[in-house]
Amino acid sequence: MIATVNVTHTEVQTTNAELSAQISSLRRQPNSDNSELRALTARATNAERRLTNAQNQLAQTEERINAMNEKTSSADTKWEARVREYEARLKAAEERVKRERQGGKERIGELEANLAKLQKQLEHANRRNSQLGDIVELNRPLDPGTPR
Repeated sequence: MIATVNVTHTEVQTTNAELSAQISSLRRQPNSDNSELRALTARATNAERRLTNAQNQLAQTEERINAMNEKTSSADTKWEARVREYEARLKAAEERVKRERQGGKERIGELEANLAKLQKQLEHANRRNSQLGDIVELNRPLDPGTPR
């Protein structure tokens, strides 16, 4: 049993030496872990700062977009009002032209009827004039040298 205790003691000493070596190596690693941890912390801080800057820029951009949308909305409203006004003017002008054309057609009809009436009166006056001329010719005294 003593041999077993010696072996066990030797094994314990070997294991103890290995663990001491690991502990000393782990004690050295925290320095490298601390520097790595500091580097990672610095990177995380920089990333958070960039995120904050990006969020601020996004908020400013959204404000500008909203302001532009309001301006374009009011401009669109003004243009739509202008278009409606011009459409109303165009419709009124088209109806006015339509009425004037209709009035012109009616006036042409009146003038043509008046022209036909005047032509009939002229024909009647010419016939009457011709008849009167014939009557005057017949009732004119004969000159001694003109044949009848």
